[in-house]
Amino acid sequence: MTKQQEKKSIITSSSIMFIAFIGYGLLYTQIIPYMESLGMDSSMRGIVLSASAILGIVIQLITGYLSDRYQMIKSMTIVAHLIFGILGLFGYSSWFKNEIVAYFVLILLAVAFFRIASNLLESWIYEIDEHTQKHFGIVRLFGSFGWALGSFVVSFLVINFGYQGIGITFGLLMIGDALLMMFLKAPEKVSASLSLNWLDVRKLFQNKQYVLMIIIFFWLFMINNLNGLTVIDRLLELKATSQEISNYWTVSSISELLLMAVGGYFIHRFGGKKILIFTSFLLVIRFVLYGLADSTHQIIIISLLQGIIFPFMLLSQKRMVTLLTPLELRSSGHMVMTAITSNIPIILTPILSGYLIQIFEINQILLVAGLSCVIPLVLSFFSKE
Repeated sequence: MTKQQEKKSIITSSSIMFIAFIGYGLLYTQIIPYMESLGMDSSMRGIVLSASAILGIVIQLITGYLSDRYQMIKSMTIVAHLIFGILGLFGYSSWFKNEIVAYFVLILLAVAFFRIASNLLESWIYEIDEHTQKHFGIVRLFGSFGWALGSFVVSFLVINFGYQGIGITFGLLMIGDALLMMFLKAPEKVSASLSLNWLDVRKLFQNKQYVLMIIIFFWLFMINNLNGLTVIDRLLELKATSQEISNYWTVSSISELLLMAVGGYFIHRFGGKKILIFTSFLLVIRFVLYGLADSTHQIIIISLLQGIIFPFMLLSQKRMVTLLTPLELRSSGHMVMTAITSNIPIILTPILSGYLIQIFEINQILLVAGLSCVIPLVLSFFSKE
């Protein structure tokens, strides 16, 4: 591609990511309050979140294979966002009145497609060419901006238009974004993909380095998920106010922006292996410090490490999967990795955290969680790039 074409590709990719994440922020940040407003109790809400994660895993495996087999990750991403838009539109509508079962199904599917659509989008953009891989951090940064904007304006929509306002706005955003996606190119076709069958996906698990990456990132994401669970419990235990909890989330989110933009440079400069080792080490430090912290202010300050950990986790994962998977299985490689390392921890972490809190002190759990990251830290030394 010429310089002009490369620039246009990055601008289009960033715009698509920005619009998509505005929609994601609108829909997902209000899922719990919305379900509560519909009269769903905590058990029903738990089923929605757990079942959607399981469904997301299954569909991601299927979409990854189909994207490779038929060279259609672009089409798959567009269709996923259109389906997601329809589910969000109907799920947040008042058309079904008191039919709570209908809302239960629609919301469950919408949450599942949130994970499917977002992972497809990231995988597609990352796979386009080496130029987008190198600048993926910048493109993904616009996703963070979009999420922040969506999360900010959603209260305005609810106050002025009710939850239906979210559904209509979200549906329009997904349709508009799907139209914009048509102007972004698909990854280059790989002739070997035409002979793929479902059993070929097994090749991923025959690659010891790929399996090693699954183990490492599964552990890292599972522990990192405690930020939204056990760390919050620790803040509440320390009598944190709602404003302090809000500050915790705000600091964590804003801290990610800088490295998300320039993280790609460090990945290419030092390589995925070194960044992975560094990230694992920081996760050890972070959760050990959480366990030792005895004030809400200390925890908020420690949360600044999110600005290094999450961007490096995301970018190094993309990098390592790309290097370890053959071209004809590239989409499957990304989707399988995400399904296992992101979705399964979403199911396990709340259960594990809730169980452990009944037995141990919260600060002890955080300390052990941090020390447990020595395992992926050591395993990272055996990774190859």
